Amino acid sequence: MSLALAVCNKNGIVVSTDVCTTITLTDPDTNKIVEEWHDNFAQKSYLTKQGHAVAFTGAGELDNKQKTHIVILDLLKISDMMLMSVKEELDFLLRELSARTSKNIVYLIDAAIEDGNNIILHTDTSSKIVHPNIGIDYAVASGMHDVYAEEFHKGNYDISNMDFSDMVDFVKKMTALTAHKYDSVSEEVDLIVIDDTESYRVTEIPRQPYIVDP
Repeated sequence: MSLALAVCNKNGIVVSTDVCTTITLTDPDTNKIVEEWHDNFAQKSYLTKQGHAVAFTGAGELDNKQKTHIVILDLLKISDMMLMSVKEELDFLLRELSARTSKNIVYLIDAAIEDGNNIILHTDTSSKIVHPNIGIDYAVASGMHDVYAEEFHKGNYDISNMDFSDMVDFVKKMTALTAHKYDSVSEEVDLIVIDDTESYRVTEIPRQPYIVDP
């Protein structure tokens, strides 16, 4: 399990995902995990040609053994081509992923600015319920969100007055706190920023070769 975060206010939207992936070695006779390790090269967020930020956490492999990140990337090429809205796109992703997996759950966030409004939707392949953002000032976590929930409720976080630098610091801090508790979450994050004029990645140079967008 990983961590994805989205936060928005009057300035726009910031979406982040950690980059850790868990690799397991399984005994073919017993189906038990005999070795497990982590690396920090995974891509769990995408910037579409329409300027949508799509993030996922949960299963890295679907029930049918397809890799989740590859399936999502291919589906986003279709949603881009069909000029889907954020809601249409998330419904499409949910429908297609649910057809491929039930035991291995995938959690999704889809965010953009549409008609001047911040849109952040989140869902998962288990509940299949799409949750919208509530109000212009909003934050949501997907995946290993218990540390985020505890810290957010006890902390003094005024989302409404954050500029983009503050929003980036916010998601980085929440991810770092979570990484200190869970080996399956990295402190390093991929970041997508959306304002009323453009959507763009904030990517360190060493990370760029590992990023593939639709």
